[in-house]
Amino acid sequence: MKRLDQVLDIGPKYGERFERNGIRTLTDLARSHDLPDLSLRTEIPAELVQQWHTLAVQKIKAARYRHAIGALIAAVVVAALGFEFRTFFRSPDIASQGDALYDQGRYEEALARYNKAIELNPNSGIAYGGRGSALRMLGRYPEALAALNKAIELNPRFVGAYNERGAVYSGLEKYKQAVADHDKVIELDPGNKYAYGLKGSALQMLKDYPAALAALNKAIALSPQYVWAYNERASVYSDEKKYEKAISDYNKALELDPTYKFAYGKAFDLRKLKRYEEALDALNQAIVIDPQWSWPYEERGSLRHDVLFQYEAAYQDLKKVSELNDSSDAGDKLDREANLAEAALTAGRFPEAYELATKVLLESQNAAARIFGASQRCAVRLIAISALLLQQDTAQAKLRLEEFIQYYKSVAPGLERRWDYAGTQHFIAGWSMDGSSKRVILDLIKLLQAQSQVKIERIEKLVATL
Repeated sequence: MKRLDQVLDIGPKYGERFERNGIRTLTDLARSHDLPDLSLRTEIPAELVQQWHTLAVQKIKAARYRHAIGALIAAVVVAALGFEFRTFFRSPDIASQGDALYDQGRYEEALARYNKAIELNPNSGIAYGGRGSALRMLGRYPEALAALNKAIELNPRFVGAYNERGAVYSGLEKYKQAVADHDKVIELDPGNKYAYGLKGSALQMLKDYPAALAALNKAIALSPQYVWAYNERASVYSDEKKYEKAISDYNKALELDPTYKFAYGKAFDLRKLKRYEEALDALNQAIVIDPQWSWPYEERGSLRHDVLFQYEAAYQDLKKVSELNDSSDAGDKLDREANLAEAALTAGRFPEAYELATKVLLESQNAAARIFGASQRCAVRLIAISALLLQQDTAQAKLRLEEFIQYYKSVAPGLERRWDYAGTQHFIAGWSMDGSSKRVILDLIKLLQAQSQVKIERIEKLVATL
């Protein structure tokens, strides 16, 4: 007999899952009675298994009719099923087309197919689930949440929809709701490794590290080849400052899949352990795997600037981050521009550093403090002042210093130090320049690092010496 994926439009992915579980033909599927168990074994949503099972039965019945009384009667029987019946079964076919597009990362096109499936069958939980997944990947979380709520309303046992909705809640930073949804999956399907993995990730964001580790340990126990779970467990260990354990898990992920770029996040932990050359090597490998991914350039630039004092190389890395422009987050963009301004300063590109710092200050005027905080604003002011002094524009530098002093006094009581000045401090200390200007910049850095011997009053007195 013909293979299942040759007579039902289920796509090669689902066809392969059925075949691995002994379901190769229409007859095999039609004779399957424990459909929930089949859904669990194949990891195919229960609603889709049910629909294809029903379709398999109907196709076999239609074939028997054709054999018994001829094609004419069979055609009448099929026509008698009516438009709604045919539409009902066209919907999952279209939804599976959406799945194929989704797997290719073509989320807008996948969304269009899911929307078409919903148009054909407004009661298709599968289509709503697919729509929610695509919307999540497009970052449209409120719409994704609405679609997944509808999927669950239509099928309260839709495991995949609960997992997806949990991921959406995490995207919305509603981690307790995310954990609740993943727990619901575990209740319905105790062997669902994805639920344990996603739950562990949400618990990490709640800083409940023991519970996060327990969930991720379970995910790995269920699937020892689960690369993502090793990566997430490594991240939890890193948050706990257990860097050796984190590196071990990252290495396990890479052993299973050397192209899994996210595991090169071990560079962060290697840096914490002062294993700088290994950290650089990890970042270099991440860039080879995905030259369009900004994170390794950003991390490599930071390492080169603040630790290795390779200023021109750091500038080139951070310039690349700016060129890639792959973040839609307003806070990320401001941080990246501020980092580039500092790198331009230490690379000796003083006019560019001043221009970038001024641009960031202007763009940050309307930004919320949580997006671009006082620590960053102080750092960017320091960069602008330093660039002016290094260009010997003392008059303009004094004006900027007066602005800095007023701003610093307004934020000093609650100022959190979140900027690493090591690279700039090392650069200024070694740069040949006017003694008064150098003293002002270095004392500003000490002030912002909260070194007790420097007070704002001392800065005010130093301004007069310029």
